[in-house]
Amino acid sequence: RLQCAMAYHHFAHPEEMTKTLVSFVKPGGSLLVVDLISNEKKEEIVSEEHKKTVPHAAGFDEDKMKAMFTAAGLSGFEMGILLRDVPIHVYKITNFLARGVKPQ
Repeated sequence: RLQCAMAYHHFAHPEEMTKTLVSFVKPGGSLLVVDLISNEKKEEIVSEEHKKTVPHAAGFDEDKMKAMFTAAGLSGFEMGILLRDVPIHVYKITNFLARGVKPQ
């Protein structure tokens, strides 16, 4: 199993990073990703000073994560809330845990 926690929102091209991460997963293994879940309004949740280093400041929704995992060759996609309303700086964030399995 390969894990990536709280980094996806910093990746300029998370689709490509997903493919790269999957290349390290053994057949039958899983990729686990923890990151920011988008709220209904897709509001950015980082300060102005951090926006230049956070290309996905609104986080990701389930459809986006599933599309990235599927495009990278993963199956059995699952995603759920991990932690709700975690105080970070002046914001409260909600984290998700997403999982996909590399076929055997």
